[in-house]
Amino acid sequence: MNTKHLLFLALPLIALSACGGSDNNDTTPPPEPTPEPAQIVMSGKVADGYLVGAKVCLDLNENKLCDDGEPSAISSAGGDFSITDATQEQIDTFPLLVEVTAGVVDEDTGEAITQPYTMTAPVGYEFVSPLTTMVQNEVEQGSEPVSYTHLRAHET
Repeated sequence: MNTKHLLFLALPLIALSACGGSDNNDTTPPPEPTPEPAQIVMSGKVADGYLVGAKVCLDLNENKLCDDGEPSAISSAGGDFSITDATQEQIDTFPLLVEVTAGVVDEDTGEAITQPYTMTAPVGYEFVSPLTTMVQNEVEQGSEPVSYTHLRAHET
């Protein structure tokens, strides 16, 4: 065979080997990315007289402060709040905390608060008041919180 024929036969083989391909026969698809937990809305009310301008948060580290990064909202007219950056797991695990700072308005009196204070509510509550603060204090001492459903069951 002459060199011309060898070159003619070798060129297609060289071209095919340069096409890429892979010796990797792994047919396992790449892992799916882990989805982020769904964020939901938690709405409720803050009252010691309905409070406007109070910071409401889920106290994730339970230090009795609304820290940066904790799901939070500011209460509006009627004491309404909507926390939009929390997961269901956070809502089911952590108590609500309300920071009432100077300047927050008590709608009952129409006056601004001058002395800051905090209020809390146990896990699962959507209403925060001085009464829920007392309930949360009992929970922290080891008592079980009383739910409305629990009270209704004992009425009959």
